[in-house]
Amino acid sequence: MASIKPIRSQLARVLCAVVITSLVAGCTAPGSNKDDVTKDVPQVDLKPTIVALTPNNGPLDGANTVQMTGSNLNRKS
Repeated sequence: MASIKPIRSQLARVLCAVVITSLVAGCTAPGSNKDDVTKDVPQVDLKPTIVALTPNNGPLDGANTVQMTGSNLNRKS
């Protein structure tokens, strides 16, 4: 009965060769150039959006602030 080790080694070599060949073929295939990939992508104008950080989207006049009460607020640690 033939040993399994040479068959495994041969299969590993064949698999490695197939992977390398497919990678090389994929990198050199027509249309794989990065300029070809990005030419059909529409350009989007990214305008900054300013968001006011006020509570409840209201003015900072104290009406929308949280009243913090409790016995642990004034405790010194």
